[in-house]
Amino acid sequence: MRILTTTTGFPGHVLPVALYARAAAAAGHEVCVVGPPPTRTVVEAFGLACCESTAPAPDEVGRIVARAGSLPPEEGHACMMAEGFARTATRAALRDLLQLVGAWRPEVVVRESHEFAGLLAAERHGIAHVRVALGPQTTETTLTALAAAPVQELRDEIGLPTDPDGEQIHAAPTFTLMPPTLDQADGAVASAHRFREEHDAAVPLPDWWPGRADPLVYVTFGSVAGHLGCFPGLYRRVCEALEAVDARVLVTVGMDSDPAALGPVPENVHVERWVEQRRIAAQADAVVCHGGHGSLVGALSFGRPLVVMPLFGADQRANAERVAELGAGVAVANVPPTMFAPPDDAVMAALPAAVGQVLGDRRFEIAAQRAYARRSPSCRRSHPRPACSRPSPPRMPPPNEVNDGDAGQSATVQRLQTGALPAEYRPRRLAPPYCMADVTQSEQRVEAAAGRRRLEPASLAQHRPRLLRAAYAMCGSRDDAEDLVQETFERVLRRPRYVQRNHDAAYLLRVLRHAVGARAATAAQRRTAPAPPEELDWVTDERADPERALEAQLAYAAMAELSEPLRATIVAVDVVGLSYKEAARALRTRTGTIMSRLYRARQQVADALEGHDRAA
Repeated sequence: MRILTTTTGFPGHVLPVALYARAAAAAGHEVCVVGPPPTRTVVEAFGLACCESTAPAPDEVGRIVARAGSLPPEEGHACMMAEGFARTATRAALRDLLQLVGAWRPEVVVRESHEFAGLLAAERHGIAHVRVALGPQTTETTLTALAAAPVQELRDEIGLPTDPDGEQIHAAPTFTLMPPTLDQADGAVASAHRFREEHDAAVPLPDWWPGRADPLVYVTFGSVAGHLGCFPGLYRRVCEALEAVDARVLVTVGMDSDPAALGPVPENVHVERWVEQRRIAAQADAVVCHGGHGSLVGALSFGRPLVVMPLFGADQRANAERVAELGAGVAVANVPPTMFAPPDDAVMAALPAAVGQVLGDRRFEIAAQRAYARRSPSCRRSHPRPACSRPSPPRMPPPNEVNDGDAGQSATVQRLQTGALPAEYRPRRLAPPYCMADVTQSEQRVEAAAGRRRLEPASLAQHRPRLLRAAYAMCGSRDDAEDLVQETFERVLRRPRYVQRNHDAAYLLRVLRHAVGARAATAAQRRTAPAPPEELDWVTDERADPERALEAQLAYAAMAELSEPLRATIVAVDVVGLSYKEAARALRTRTGTIMSRLYRARQQVADALEGHDRAA
């Protein structure tokens, strides 16, 4: 079988797909990995063939990063996903992928979830495609919603059927390294095949701390933090903060960052550009990270407790909260004013105590081991390791030699199709796939065992009034509110949905928020100004007295002026009627955060009503 693997080229994105690619190669399949130029270094280290695709223009990337960096975290994340990955990176690579897929004719395209050109090229040529998840299903679903509109523009350009809601993205089979304890999501999801990586015996680290036998703490903030203004400032602050911890501290800063830029570091701290993560994790006693997919899964696969300090990205904050919920670590985080704003002084002050906490309490280690161990047994490799010679990749055909994948029409195509890649590759330390739940055959039984029940379509009508009020409070327009509620019901009814018992409203509110987010990310659509009171009659009870009706109308106008997190919270509790716990579940945050946001939201609404009374 020929397998084409596609990636956006960031090391944290390349490594997961490279694991699957090398596993397929070890089984004798022909494999080639395609991505922007930085992909080659990582891929060839795995002994795999690599083809380079066009990278987006640096000035365009810089413009998107600058724009996202000026926005609050949630809005900045939406900008990076929709504009950066789904539109700009996809457009840059799409022509190359169309040509290569058409010329090489793989049987399947395996793509990481942030890469969409491979998806479009596979559909254009009628080839199956598989998604490799780079996070829990909740963040993957959010990514799909944000990417749907930009990807639809490119679908129109190459003549693919419309898919405004990203159904083709969502419906693809999914490969994931996330353990099920971290990968929790309400509702039905695409079939997920879960893998785990088998680890060889660890190679001892050099003795960078002569004469010391303190616990080892590994600090990593992933492969891109250094490019987003975190180096050297944040790394220096972390090194200084961890001087107070009785531990040996190993900090990796990335291949493009010079440790010398940090200046003198504390005696217990050693800094390297890069050390293989599994080599450190196998010997570390705790891991400090930003909550990215690779760092998180890598630490938990060795049962290492975590201190998670989110830096950017909604997935990092969600992962931090989930680790804390499982007892597998401690989250130290603040709510930054902008997406790339560094952690504040309070976070840095809390970091040493958090590290000391996970080192001093073995319950964190036990919880980390359980978090990764709750999965079915996997089959381990039994065949010997064959010799490996790196294959030659298929050559990218020039545009004049291939006409959008007209296989068999040129000498280049013939060479690509007959020049099979060698069948012997390095064996892979990934276990064969197993499916956690066969939703097509035993869906209801599995969901019932997990404490979920099917959301009955007939029950949706009873939720419509409060969803309308919630949608209006989010968008400020009656017409848009009705459209959003209709879109919410359409999304829910496309396939069976399973929710936790008595959590229908919380689940529907989450789907509504995804619909609002997807609409906001499509174009220059913005929330309209609050309608005058006489146009707000429909959101209040007709039986209410005029004074109470007017007060409700003014309250909606005040809600429209709140920031998105505060508005979402007050809508969940005061408009939809959720409890604090249900609201926290719907908004993917903690109960304490709900209470804090609700207090501020109510205070601002009350102040606005008082201002209106004084003006009257």
